[in-house]
Amino acid sequence: WLVGQNASAFVYRIPSVLASIGTVAVAGFIGARRSWLEAYSAVTLTSWSYLLIHYGTEARGYSLAIFFSLLAWGALQQFQERRSWFWTIVFWSAVVLGFLAHLEFAVCFAGLMVWALWRFVHDRSKWREGVLDLLALFTVPVVLLLAFYFVAVRGMEVGGGPEYQVKPLLIETASYMLGGPANGAAAGIAAVLALASIYVALVYLVFERDDRWIFYAAVIVAPLGLIPILLLVPLSVRYFIITVAATFVLLSSGFAALLRRTQARLFIGLTLLALFVAGN
Repeated sequence: WLVGQNASAFVYRIPSVLASIGTVAVAGFIGARRSWLEAYSAVTLTSWSYLLIHYGTEARGYSLAIFFSLLAWGALQQFQERRSWFWTIVFWSAVVLGFLAHLEFAVCFAGLMVWALWRFVHDRSKWREGVLDLLALFTVPVVLLLAFYFVAVRGMEVGGGPEYQVKPLLIETASYMLGGPANGAAAGIAAVLALASIYVALVYLVFERDDRWIFYAAVIVAPLGLIPILLLVPLSVRYFIITVAATFVLLSSGFAALLRRTQARLFIGLTLLALFVAGN
């Protein structure tokens, strides 16, 4: 609307490309909160991902939704540590703009809510502070989202799309995530490796008593739980793109743990990263 209907395709894609570059930066920022190895791993995974590049440069809302998802996740973690108004406002902005970019942001919002509630329940000694934190974080976004729902979302209908089958779609998504093909035996192997990688990374965070695994698990499970509800909606790989982006940040923790161990594990970790880059 701002640039009009006769601008070039390049101009229409500028916001998406800037958001994609921002996604890489925010992923590195989230990783750097733990270690530089985790930051380097997150930057490598997000910047070389075929899926993030493909959907992150289209003149649609996916790139912005990915960027604001990671920004909201980073801001929420910062708030839990510092409880400043700056990170509160960043969180509000990221959530509202994420929903305005694409309704798929609901997947990220579910993870943010689950993790925030877990933190509240886990630290019952400061329950009053926890209630105030939840109100401070979510009141403004929820009010604005309710207004958005009644003004724009209610009554919205999907315009249609190609037919699909759930299992091949999930295999294709998981395979693409690691740089594998769309179908065939190789896609199945890549999908299994992707699931195994996610499982190992989640287990690693659990054993490290790092409750970030709750957010990542929620973001990974949430779209799977929506599939039975959305069976009549023409689903596509792009509808899992926020889950893919969050998974890369999760896997960066596993890669960092692998790289900082023995020389043998360092070699394995670098080889896996090289294969990821080559595949993508």
